[in-house]
Amino acid sequence: MAARDTSEARIWWAQRRLSFSAAIFAGFAITVVLWELLTPSWAGDHIGLSFGAVSFYAVGGLIWVGAANVVYFGGRLGERFVSAERLSAYRRYAYGMLVAVGVTSSAVWFGGSLLEAWLRRR
Repeated sequence: MAARDTSEARIWWAQRRLSFSAAIFAGFAITVVLWELLTPSWAGDHIGLSFGAVSFYAVGGLIWVGAANVVYFGGRLGERFVSAERLSAYRRYAYGMLVAVGVTSSAVWFGGSLLEAWLRRR
């Protein structure tokens, strides 16, 4: 492994962190709205979409974004195992995968809750 310019890597990943965080929060918000509107009442606790509920979900979304940003740091750490010739492709692929997994993670979490409720109902 060759020595890397860590400041260049830090800048590259930092420039994309805000769009990553916005995508995670948007995915969480869409999942919450769909959960509240489409999930049967027997599947879990529904608190509605009142001002208080939206505030509660917003705090949860910020916590979700914080957790996702901890995972986001793994993209930069992964550069240590990539050759210099493949670094550009790695960054694009890793960033895309982190966004895709991050955006769908809240839907998977709520889907797991729905599956658990359905299995308890049986």
